Amino acid sequence: MSVHAKLKYKYKIIPNNYPKLFDSFTEGYHPEKKYDLVYSGSFGHWNKLDPYIILLKKLNQILNRDVTMLFLSRSLSRNAIINAANSYGLNSELITVVNVNQHEVLKQLEGAKVGVYLISNIDSRLGVKTVEYLRAGLPLYRDWETDR
Repeated sequence: MSVHAKLKYKYKIIPNNYPKLFDSFTEGYHPEKKYDLVYSGSFGHWNKLDPYIILLKKLNQILNRDVTMLFLSRSLSRNAIINAANSYGLNSELITVVNVNQHEVLKQLEGAKVGVYLISNIDSRLGVKTVEYLRAGLPLYRDWETDR
């Protein structure tokens, strides 16, 4: 069974110049990239932290290896994100939290393999982070659970 099929939630994969998104989770694929996943943006009404931590934990379990994630966010402190990871039993060393200026976001995004966008409250908007991920040449991994 594929990695995608093993995940509990439904997701939509939006590729961007990647032949197979899940190749990016194979060890040795794009070794120049420091992070497997990246989330860029705020947390609040539309985007909750827990789904990102849960996804990261599930990928670590399914792939049986350390999947890393970069959070580019000004809305939550590093400690808040690390505490959330710890509450789910996730190794906090897999998470990097960076607060950068807007003009530095692209450079940070380019250090990751896949952009992640999990919307807690479904709506019809595209979201700025989608455009940022695609601009950085990242495939986009987003939830597509419409029956919540």
